[in-house]
Amino acid sequence: MTAELGLRIFHAVLWSLFLTGICFADTYLRVLRRPLSRYIAYVPMVFLFMPIIFLLRQQHTKIAFLHAHLQLMPTLFLSTLLPLAFSPWLRRRYSAQSCADLWALPGLLTYAFLFNWQIHLDPWMSIRLPRFALWTLLGLWAAGFCGIMVWKIGSHLRLRRAILRDAVPVSPAEQELFLQIWAELKPDKGCVVYGKRLKLVRSPALASPLTVGLFSRTMVLALPTREYSREELELIFRHEGVHLIRQDNVFKFSTVFLCAAGWFIPSLWAVMRRASEDLELCCDELVTAGMKKAERREYAALLLSSAGTEQGFTTCLSASARGLRYRLRRIMRRRKSKNAIALIGLLTALYMFFFGVIGLELDVGTVRSELLDGEAGTWQVVQLVAGGGEEPSRDPALLKAAADCLPELRLTKPLWVEWKRDSSFSVDGIFVTLENGEGSTAHLVLSDDKLYFYREDDRLSPEYRILGDFDPEELRSLAEAGRKT
Repeated sequence: MTAELGLRIFHAVLWSLFLTGICFADTYLRVLRRPLSRYIAYVPMVFLFMPIIFLLRQQHTKIAFLHAHLQLMPTLFLSTLLPLAFSPWLRRRYSAQSCADLWALPGLLTYAFLFNWQIHLDPWMSIRLPRFALWTLLGLWAAGFCGIMVWKIGSHLRLRRAILRDAVPVSPAEQELFLQIWAELKPDKGCVVYGKRLKLVRSPALASPLTVGLFSRTMVLALPTREYSREELELIFRHEGVHLIRQDNVFKFSTVFLCAAGWFIPSLWAVMRRASEDLELCCDELVTAGMKKAERREYAALLLSSAGTEQGFTTCLSASARGLRYRLRRIMRRRKSKNAIALIGLLTALYMFFFGVIGLELDVGTVRSELLDGEAGTWQVVQLVAGGGEEPSRDPALLKAAADCLPELRLTKPLWVEWKRDSSFSVDGIFVTLENGEGSTAHLVLSDDKLYFYREDDRLSPEYRILGDFDPEELRSLAEAGRKT
């Protein structure tokens, strides 16, 4: 327990210092030129490769892999409650970028999932479920995840087709203006976005300017067909250019992916909406930095005239009227706000430390039904060795007593434990050897309230927990008495 606690603390402190360092380097040193949310955005997408990894793993590691997924869900729920509860206070005190970074932190838990899967940390409490309930819940989760991802990706593709169906290229003057703005925002890479020149179009399907696409070959900045003044176009291109530099579309896809993974958690959907709003607030802060009040008023008027509906994985100048009032107030009433570097470090440490404290165990039935294929009568106890005993006990009365009580022991299977090899069992355990009429040999190992079962050909066993009033000391004392006689 002490070693696991130390490992949790070390892991939490290490990641807290790492993310605090990223925030410090981006905020004060200006060397990374990417917000923390940008770095975390790719982390949840590691789940895209999980089905392949799952198929390649052995059976015992598949169980630990599955349980790590299940552990992620309650931790995701807990990690979103605190920022949501204090969201108004956070927005008043901290910058929009800091708030966006806070919304990105739950995505970091996907790394903790990989960490816990590999080292098998024991939870502090467990929930017992029947086996059929577990697979039913997993089936419902998988159906919800796939359905939401298909819905979100399908709506994104439909939006893209609608935008490009009747789209026409912008004028050469507008293209040149965008290149000038882009050179000011990112002079080191000219007009290249993800290694390819950005495509600019006008589309009658839009009410607000937006950028759509996740990859270099699909990236498009689209404008409505209405006419804009040069000053308005400068503000639009500057706003969307900031989104492109920060790659906020990738972050939005990341939040959608997290929501699909925890689709039954209401707080995750609220986090996705708040994160989208704060991404727009970040751009507002960067675009209006250094502007006078009259210029900010012009920018606010542009937002009012361009309110639209956000769909797909897009970065939109003015997504909806619902969050517009707060954005306008922030634009017109600029005040100094702090960076939440210390808060980000504290929450990271908390999230990492408490990941996986709740585990699951299955109620699998008895030794007879789970391990002996429901045919305990065909298995005979041929020897029994108490912990530390050099000589096995072969007393017929003792073996019969063991054969009568052991098959009826009720078991649960914790999903978080690592399978053991026969050479790693404690010498203090009780070792029981069984044989059936077909020549097969199996072994039972009892240690405290734990039970292990392995056959002669595999020599590898998961851990089971013994329920009820069974006392292994009684069997141990009988074994020792039988050995003496």
